[in-house]
Amino acid sequence: MAIQSQSKYHHFSIGTKSLIVSKVLLLLWMVFMGIPTHKTFAQDTQIQAFGYMPKTVPDSLYTALDKAKGDTRKITLLSEIASKYLASGNGDSVVHYAQLLKKVLETTKEPIPSTDRIFQKRIDGDGKYLNGLYDKALESYLGAIALDSTQKQDPSYHKAILGVGRIYLAKGELEKAITVLEECTGYDTVSARAHYLLGIIYFEKKDFEKCRNSFTTAESLLIKEPNPKLQYRIALNLGQLESALGNTDEAFGYFEKVINGSLQDQYYDVYTEAVVQYGRLATDLSYFDQAEMTLSMAYTNAIQWNRLELQKKIINSLRKTYE
Repeated sequence: MAIQSQSKYHHFSIGTKSLIVSKVLLLLWMVFMGIPTHKTFAQDTQIQAFGYMPKTVPDSLYTALDKAKGDTRKITLLSEIASKYLASGNGDSVVHYAQLLKKVLETTKEPIPSTDRIFQKRIDGDGKYLNGLYDKALESYLGAIALDSTQKQDPSYHKAILGVGRIYLAKGELEKAITVLEECTGYDTVSARAHYLLGIIYFEKKDFEKCRNSFTTAESLLIKEPNPKLQYRIALNLGQLESALGNTDEAFGYFEKVINGSLQDQYYDVYTEAVVQYGRLATDLSYFDQAEMTLSMAYTNAIQWNRLELQKKIINSLRKTYE
């Protein structure tokens, strides 16, 4: 039986019994197969097996939201909850709380600054982008941009412009993406991320020198304003770059760093992407048992986190190890 929060705003649930059974079965399988529970295929390789019960949003925020009296307070709390889910990469929850925020903004009698409305549209776009709903995400981003088309100073405006660039990238419209993202490099709030996304584009175009330079620039911008999740993403893509260049040891080093760090910091979407890349490279090198073991551990974690979209990604990667 799933554990349900009593808060009317809290829709996250975890199948406690199933995740415990899954962990036990996987561990038994690993022991039966003679596979160590912490090492993979090389003596120097260390990957943490299991994560922790996710606590993306503290219960105190749900409690505060239930007890909130005024709309201004509700807007603050809903924005904070949506932001925390965005940090963990949970698109469904981001959209859920963005829509709750929209209802409050549409019905409130209190004076609300335009920044809250810009934020709502932008984060709604972020959630829909995470769920692959690119056209709907674009609609939300353009709505945010329209609300601040004169001053162009709000951070959510800059992030909405960046979101448009990400959608062009996701759709394979690389030249349009480059135009938008180069504009974004001029906004301090999103400059590092814009350079990171440009690195991805140059990787797709197989311009590996520009790719590395873009990632290096992004890393340098994060020295003043650290962003751990973005740093993990840059490391993950540097691993892909090294893999494409045939530097497999360096690639595995990046992937292991991201897997362990993102798991510890509870960036579950980044963790899953790193595991998938790790499994893909291991499969390409015919390390099939190790790829299967690593992906199986990640799948058990995804069950624990109640993240169906992550489970699907890992299952697809597991399937490819048998092709």
